[in-house]
Order: sequence, then structure tokens, then C-alpha cells
Amino acid sequence: MGKLKVVLAIVLGLAAPNSALAQRTVTAPEIDPAQVAPDSVYYEKDWFKYYDQRLDDLDEPSLWQMSKDPNAEAFRFFWLPKEGTPIIIRIDVAASGAATLTSKRSTGLAGESWGDAKDVEMRVLSEKELKDLRFRFGYMKYWYVERTDEENVINRPGPVWLLEGVHKGKYHAVERTNPAPGETRKLGLLLLRFIEVDESEVMWPQRPTMN
Repeated sequence: MGKLKVVLAIVLGLAAPNSALAQRTVTAPEIDPAQVAPDSVYYEKDWFKYYDQRLDDLDEPSLWQMSKDPNAEAFRFFWLPKEGTPIIIRIDVAASGAATLTSKRSTGLAGESWGDAKDVEMRVLSEKELKDLRFRFGYMKYWYVERTDEENVINRPGPVWLLEGVHKGKYHAVERTNPAPGETRKLGLLLLRFIEVDESEVMWPQRPTMN
């Protein structure tokens, strides 16, 4: 009888299968009958450590902490080459619906450090840009994409593409390594176009330049 109560509690959402992941209440997303959401959508962990010096150095907030506010909405993209200059793009959506884009590069990777922020720029997204962003997130079913590609099916050697999203109390991170053409890559390229970075700049391996 005791086991039956535990099973019923898990099914009804009264207890988490893994108590270490259920550190706070997370609103379950709406799922169509044909969809199966990964556990990371329900019991997501922060991609970063509780206190991560990399975020502090780059003057970036923790989106995991931000997700504790049910009204917060934000998206962030990190392009992280093993050698070279990382690119960071963050979009914060206010309650009014206005979206602010913050982009920056860093002084470069060095061991565990991602460098300090430089070339920081901010601007307001146009309604069309925000609409395109929401469409791309919805079309790829971002909230149902696995956090990592364990089987390495769509990963290739090269830079890390890290996407984070916060919406209605949910936090979700998607990490890929130089993703093959597909929805994750399309979303990253859309964000890069917002800051006028061409796909050729993030291709890996880099094409040789002609003298």
C-alpha cells in the first residue's frame, strides 16, 4: 500500500522522481497527447553552478534564478569556440511585451574562464524580430528538446552552442556542439542575424581565407 501511494504521488505531481531535482516548484508545461517531454522540462537543473564566476565576469544574470519569477521571460545564446572570442546574446521581454536585446563578446577563453565582457551593445527588438524569435522557438518545440545530445547524433566537433530560456516559471537549457543543420542551429543563426553576425563567422572548421 505504501508503494502505491508513492506511485500515485509521482503521477499526480505531488512528489518528484528525484528529490535532488525537485528543489522548487516548477510549473509543468502543457503537453499534447502525442508529445513526450524530457524530464529536464519538469525538473530542470541550472546549466551553470549555483555561483558561477563565468557569469559574473561577463556581467550576465542567472536565468535559473530569474525563472523563480513567474512573470520573467528571457532567452540567451552562448557561442563558445575552443579558441577565439565567445559571443553572448540575451533577450529580455518586459511585461509590456517590449523586448531588449543585449549582445557582447568576451576577451576570450582561457582555461575555465570565458573572459570579460567587451563590445557590449543594447537595442530594442522590432515587433517582427520578436515574432520571428517566438515562431522559431515554437516551431522547434524548444521546451521539449532534450538538454543534451547524448548519442552525439547531431553534434560535430567545434564550438558549443548553448541556449537558455525562461518563461512562466520554467527554465530550460539546450546544449549542442557545432550542431548540424536543423532547428537548434536555425535558432542560433536567427539570434546571430539580430546582431549582424554572418553564418560564415561561426562556421567550423573555418574556411581558409584567400590572400
